[in-house]
Amino acid sequence: MKRILTFCTIILMLISSFGCILGLDLDPMSLEEMTAATEIITQDVYWTRFGKTYHMFEDCQALQGSTVFTGTVEDAFDAGHKYLCRFCASRAGIDNTEIRIEEE
Repeated sequence: MKRILTFCTIILMLISSFGCILGLDLDPMSLEEMTAATEIITQDVYWTRFGKTYHMFEDCQALQGSTVFTGTVEDAFDAGHKYLCRFCASRAGIDNTEIRIEEE
């Protein structure tokens, strides 16, 4: 039994690793989460090529020294950025009960 559990754990780790490499979203956003984010954040947002966060403020400290892309919240989601930057969320007074926020 222990051997089977170890084998299953290894298989799940491999699937998770390959999912990330292949660009598979293993934690997709629900329609409710997307709707909440687009209702709360109506202005353009900012993101970098890599990472999973988007930003509400162009002068966010997390964007310093990066190439920045701009668009709607939906554009950020399409680019794979589904978490609001924790610095921007704090600055805007948004808490994680409303939308997905980057964890520390």
